Amino acid sequence: FILFLFFFLFFFFFFKQKTAYEIYQCDWSSDVCSSDLLASISPKHRRLVHHIVHNATVYRRLPTCMVDCHPELFTHLAQNPEVMVAIWREMGLSQVQLTRTGPNTFNLRDGAGTTGQLFLVEQKCDEYAQNRLVMLAEGSYEGKPLHRPVKAQCVLLLRSGSVVETNGRRYVAARLDTFIRV
Repeated sequence: FILFLFFFLFFFFFFKQKTAYEIYQCDWSSDVCSSDLLASISPKHRRLVHHIVHNATVYRRLPTCMVDCHPELFTHLAQNPEVMVAIWREMGLSQVQLTRTGPNTFNLRDGAGTTGQLFLVEQKCDEYAQNRLVMLAEGSYEGKPLHRPVKAQCVLLLRSGSVVETNGRRYVAARLDTFIRV
């Protein structure tokens, strides 16, 4: 939830918001709602993922980012987000806590009123960072300036791939789509 809240705020302030009609017309529906992707999500989460994607309050697609990184490291961090969050905490960049509670489940807390759960509901990864991960987050914020808790759900779709440049260095290209339902 913390990650989704971060992405929500980032996208809300830095990118033009789209209307529900524009979202419906976008090409993401073929990416996220393809039958092979939904079929690979466990039945326990499939219906909720479908519902959030088709009823998103806010949709954002981060620009594709090229990172000078070993594909194996990128894949490891994508599959183990608690490692990245721990690095951020050690560097003093964030106070977010992400605790693994099962093979694909996490508890989230930011210490400022946001709590939630993150579920890694689908992952197709390989050593060359040809990855597709779908994460489902559910959580709430309770604190100032609001008088009652705000609950939200989020689906994150991370796709990546890697290339070797002519200089021999390996790069990973990654794109993140976020679907937030408040």
